[in-house]
Amino acid sequence: MHLSSLLAQAPFLGLLIFGKISVASLVYTRPATPNTELALQLASRINDTNLIIPGGSPFFYMEDPKGDPFSIISITMSPNPCQIGINCSIEVRGGFTSDLPSLDLDLEIDARPPDGQFMKIVVAKDNACDWVQLKQLYRSGCPPKKGFASMTMEMALARGWVMEAVYSLDMKLMSGDKQLTHVGAKIKMVDYGSNLNATTADVETA
Repeated sequence: MHLSSLLAQAPFLGLLIFGKISVASLVYTRPATPNTELALQLASRINDTNLIIPGGSPFFYMEDPKGDPFSIISITMSPNPCQIGINCSIEVRGGFTSDLPSLDLDLEIDARPPDGQFMKIVVAKDNACDWVQLKQLYRSGCPPKKGFASMTMEMALARGWVMEAVYSLDMKLMSGDKQLTHVGAKIKMVDYGSNLNATTADVETA
C-alpha cells in the first residue's frame, strides 16, 4: 500500500518528520498473527556477524549484500539509541554501481509496547527522496547517479506522539522493482524525560 493511502485512511500512533517532509508514519495497525511479527524474522539475523553493518547503529543486513546495486559503507545514528523527545538522525553512506531512474523505500515497522500488545504500524512503499536527503559529489537530490552517496533521514520524535516500544524495522531500498539493498533493525525507544543518559545497551537488550 502506498504511504499516501495510509495517511488518508488510518489513525496516527505517532509523528515522524523526515528531512523537510512531514509524514504521520506510525499510522497503521492490525492484529498480529505468528508469521507477521518482524521481531521473529529479525531474531535469526541480528547476531549474525556476517550481516553486521559498520557504524555502530542497530541496523544489519537482512540478506547477503554481495552484489547489491547499492553498497553500504556505514550506517550511523545520532543519538544512539534514538530517544523520544530528541531529534534523531540516521545517515547511510555507500555507493551506487550505476545511474538509477528512481529511488524508492519499501518499509515495514512493527512495535511492541511495554504492555506486550504487538502492532503492525507501517507497511508502505514510497519515493525515498521524500524521506531522505541524498547528497553526492557536486550534486544533491534524486535520481541517484553512479558513485558515492550519503543519505540522511532526520526524525523529530515528538514526546506525546511517539510511544515507548521495541520497534522492529524492515527496509528495502529499491529502484522500481529492482532491489538495491535490504536492511533491518530492532530499536528500543524510550522516553527518558530529563534523564538523557541512555546508552547503546538499550539497543542491545531491546
